[in-house]
Amino acid sequence: MGFVSFTAVSIFSTFYNPANQAMVADVIPEKDRSKVIAVFYISINIALVIGPILGGIFYAKHRFELLGIAAIINILLGFILQRWVTETAFLTKTPEKEQNGFSFLLHQIRNYQVIIRDKAFLLFIIAGVLIYQTFMQLDLLFPVYIIEMVDCNLYLRST
Repeated sequence: MGFVSFTAVSIFSTFYNPANQAMVADVIPEKDRSKVIAVFYISINIALVIGPILGGIFYAKHRFELLGIAAIINILLGFILQRWVTETAFLTKTPEKEQNGFSFLLHQIRNYQVIIRDKAFLLFIIAGVLIYQTFMQLDLLFPVYIIEMVDCNLYLRST
């Protein structure tokens, strides 16, 4: 289950990161881009430090509460984004007709055919997914390997 989850995160992150950078380049004025990118990276780095610390402290004995609080925070974040963040896409002159969920999905799949036809870009995306997945698996499996292969009790008894 962990492998499948990390694979999904790898794939979606590979699609998200270039789109995120393109959005910053399109929407933010050039004089402010370095500040916005710095805020993005600082927030990511803070999350990468604080998240595992809190997870390590609370996961073993308070798993349900930890995951419940994480779910509540994500729902709250979704509400905040829906309520107060405005659309940044430039308005087109011709309004698109209203689409239901299925026709919207078909439209999105047709748009992704452009990526599939461009072999160099498709290979770039696949390579990015594999590289990202490798690093994520390293983060996930290296501690498990250490715990299983190194006798930590021996170290604890000697101190």
